[in-house]
Amino acid sequence: MNPARPYPMTANDINGDPVQVVTTTGEYRYIGRLVVEFDNAGNFVAVDPVSNPVCVLSNTIDAVNGVSEDPTCVTNIITPIDAYITGLAANVIAVSDVPLDGRRASVRTIECNEGNLFADALLWEGQRKAADFGVCTPNVAFQNGGGMRKDAIIPAGNISELNTYEIAAFDNVVSITPNVQASQFKEMLEASVRLSPSQSGGFLQVAGFKFMFDHSRQAQVLDANFNVVTPGQRVRDVVLEDGTVLVRCGDVVPGAPAVCIATNNFTAANGDAIPFRALPKTLIGVSYQQALFNYISEPTGLNGVISGGEYPTAPGEYRIVQRTLSQTFTNGNPAADFHAQATGDAMTELVSGFDLYFFGPNTPTSVTGSYTRTRPALADIDYNLPAAWAVGRYFTFGTTANASSSVSLKLSFKACEVPTAVLADLSNLVAIRTRDNGLTWFVESASTALIDLGNGIYCFEVFNVTGGIDGFWGMGLGDRVLPVELTSFDANVVNGEVALAWSTASESNIARFELTRNGDKIAEVVAQNSATGANYSYTDRPEAGQYTYELSEFTLNGEHNALGSVSVEFNGDVVVNEYRLGEAYPNPFNPQTNIDFVIPNSEYVKLHVFNPLGQIVATLVNGQREAGSYSVQFDASNLTSGIYFYRLEAGSFSAMRKMMLVK
Repeated sequence: MNPARPYPMTANDINGDPVQVVTTTGEYRYIGRLVVEFDNAGNFVAVDPVSNPVCVLSNTIDAVNGVSEDPTCVTNIITPIDAYITGLAANVIAVSDVPLDGRRASVRTIECNEGNLFADALLWEGQRKAADFGVCTPNVAFQNGGGMRKDAIIPAGNISELNTYEIAAFDNVVSITPNVQASQFKEMLEASVRLSPSQSGGFLQVAGFKFMFDHSRQAQVLDANFNVVTPGQRVRDVVLEDGTVLVRCGDVVPGAPAVCIATNNFTAANGDAIPFRALPKTLIGVSYQQALFNYISEPTGLNGVISGGEYPTAPGEYRIVQRTLSQTFTNGNPAADFHAQATGDAMTELVSGFDLYFFGPNTPTSVTGSYTRTRPALADIDYNLPAAWAVGRYFTFGTTANASSSVSLKLSFKACEVPTAVLADLSNLVAIRTRDNGLTWFVESASTALIDLGNGIYCFEVFNVTGGIDGFWGMGLGDRVLPVELTSFDANVVNGEVALAWSTASESNIARFELTRNGDKIAEVVAQNSATGANYSYTDRPEAGQYTYELSEFTLNGEHNALGSVSVEFNGDVVVNEYRLGEAYPNPFNPQTNIDFVIPNSEYVKLHVFNPLGQIVATLVNGQREAGSYSVQFDASNLTSGIYFYRLEAGSFSAMRKMMLVK
């Protein structure tokens, strides 16, 4: 392969003198060959044209131009190395019940059993060596995914010493860092998941604790010195192996203890941007490969047995939990009662999840339950429910349950996951449900109960559901009155404009409505807050094209809810056959509003704004205009609050309307 750039490359040293750079691409498939000429004074003269990267693996890459084997090199170097590697492969140090997943796409994105094994090895080695080096005994450990180099699944069966070198291929050494405050420990974990769900060498495989993260939230941003510029909000819960909670619902728990970390010296030196910053580290004289070898083989470690119970395949032991999880349970006897319970560890210490009881004789053969930490963003679903309707966890269930089956279920959640509006009235919590993928929702009619389990954890029970539990479940307030009951939202093309209109049956606690066109905000309309409803309209004048308009409400307490959407195709043709002065929008306004008008003929046009005393406070148009539709903006930044009037004069036509400035 010829070099992509001139070879050799040239760089200048500190004195500005040119230096020839000999390098090639990684993976060691090529070597750099450089033949140069110097004069008697030792000055560089020229590069021989024979210089070029040369293929090393001649049998697999370039049989014509590859390097020929040197017999002396083969005898003295290649053969002994091959023999040593063969000996490593022949030295079986353990048997694994399960395949070990070390694929790059796994170790750099999710918890995997090879990652758990490696992190456990660092923790184990650190704990047994700490006293010898006068440092704290580590209670947590992590291994960066980029430092795990066996990009493959190692099959179940014999594990050799060579496997440990393949996994731990660098010269990293086990390192211990004491007294890491819980706040900085959270920053390290935030750095670990800042690029999720994309692959990252900094993704940490962990031991001694478990944590839950949500990659849909704000990622942490660090500066060049690994100081936090933008705090991360992805790490939601961190719990030590002994049950001590360091982080709950995204916040460091007051008084949370410091931790002692075992890792490798690369990571402890801010490698992969894990922010140890200037924290001290003590190297304990064992390479990270040797720690892995020792842990697997020694009697006080695994003693040569890697069991599926200790190192299960995905989703693993739930040391690292992402925002959405799914579990499937199989019923061995469909004629008997069937109980399916979400793995408690799957939601850290939250006890959140589901607990299902099916009653015979027609119980399902299997059931799959999924749970999502926050309201899921599912494509093509219009929930048509305010965000405050439901608590912060949703559940989906798919089962082969017979229609005659009866089932009870428990849906557990934490108070800190619940919007304030719901938390204030938990006594009226009910189950809401959709069976058509979110098109329509209803309150589950089966009898229900809410149980306070303490420590801010609640269990919501639904009894005697018949006809299966398939569908999408949430929880909300049974007596909640929606701020707006929308009865219609329409869009029509009229006279070269898009006329939008909507009606409500009732309104309460509404600050305003908002209109967007293809996701971009185009208008705000003040709500009337009529208990019996009201009618609204707005005229839009876009370019020709296809548009989707969405109507939303904003409550007085800041809640934002989508009410509905409508699509229209607009060709842009304008037919002007009458004079018209439109309503200002928005109205009331602060401090800007828009005024539209239409004239059917070429006219001299005046558009003035008056105060209540009849004095002109602004002239918006004063000149000749051709027939057509016009829109002008009025800026009242220099005026005081109150009622103003605007008048259009065009030929013999005159019209006046009023508007209100509210500052």
